[in-house]
Amino acid sequence: MNGTITLPKQIVEPGEEITINYTAEGTIDPGAWIGIIPSTVPHGTENTNDENDVTYKYLEKDISNGSLTFTAPADSGSYDFRMNDKDQGKEITSVSFKVSGTTNTITEITPDKNSYAKGEKMSIGFKALVSWDKQAWMAIVPASTAHGSADEADKVDVSYEYLEKRSKGTIKFTAPTTAGSYSVRMYDALDGKEVKSVDIAVN
Repeated sequence: MNGTITLPKQIVEPGEEITINYTAEGTIDPGAWIGIIPSTVPHGTENTNDENDVTYKYLEKDISNGSLTFTAPADSGSYDFRMNDKDQGKEITSVSFKVSGTTNTITEITPDKNSYAKGEKMSIGFKALVSWDKQAWMAIVPASTAHGSADEADKVDVSYEYLEKRSKGTIKFTAPTTAGSYSVRMYDALDGKEVKSVDIAVN
């Protein structure tokens, strides 16, 4: 098995969303994976990388060209994305990047549009805090839903996604299939408080 990893940029903010592209050639091990490893960790073996990974994801089955989305570490420093063949017990390839800058301190929701057609693909940019719970989340709810309560939003949300410690990124939603007024809302935990809301229309 051989492979490559490419990054959109080499310097990212703490907690920033990173989508990498990869290629895998030859026989793809079902347990093959890519992980974020501190650059100080010696290269070469899958076992060493496994013992030191910050996070990891398995390669998509039987897909030789794919992409994976990760969350950058909260701590500044030098890191590698390393591809590993578990069956052969070795590291296949790696690419380095740096986490630099101050941790994001603002919350923000930025839809790519203010109005969508029913069932249209939506791209919702966001900024959040890495200090929040891993199950901090964003959801699309009817605009008439009372503000403040995550529990109330959970009962009526049309769709949702966890932020998973991301401080900056984009969420792909699909617009509701019923026309009306909706809100994109952000909560700091599964049962937490509402911290941001932006209204959108579905026509």
